Amino acid sequence: MEFNYDNMVAFMESYFKEFSIYGQDPKTQYRLNEYFAPELEFVPYLKDHPRIQSREHFYKAMVHPAIQETLTLGELVVDDRRGVVDALVKTELKHKETGEVKVSAWFNAIYQLKLDENKTIKIKKILFFFECKPETANVLEIMKSA
Repeated sequence: MEFNYDNMVAFMESYFKEFSIYGQDPKTQYRLNEYFAPELEFVPYLKDHPRIQSREHFYKAMVHPAIQETLTLGELVVDDRRGVVDALVKTELKHKETGEVKVSAWFNAIYQLKLDENKTIKIKKILFFFECKPETANVLEIMKSA
């Protein structure tokens, strides 16, 4: 595979669908190894949220058993020369038992991609910017406590 517009768009569209299905459950997160490099770096621009330095630590941070997170792609900007994708994404955090939507918000993420040893596209770094509004101020607590 190579970095070109069509390959990168197909990769990212598939990633957002798969993350929504498999990304929160420790029993299924391994399926996202298809998308993330082992050395994944996640850089959240959120108050009191530290940088994450590996795919395994990222998986641990994404576990929130009572909440189903669903990602819906809004806009995608692709720079195939640099291997960078910028995505505007809507996230919905819904309580699994009650169906109550706990948070509905937008985030912007810049994905830095790489080709691994098999010439497969992988995400190596995510710069994450979350929508700031009163109802999203405690999103981390919602994910952990629900």
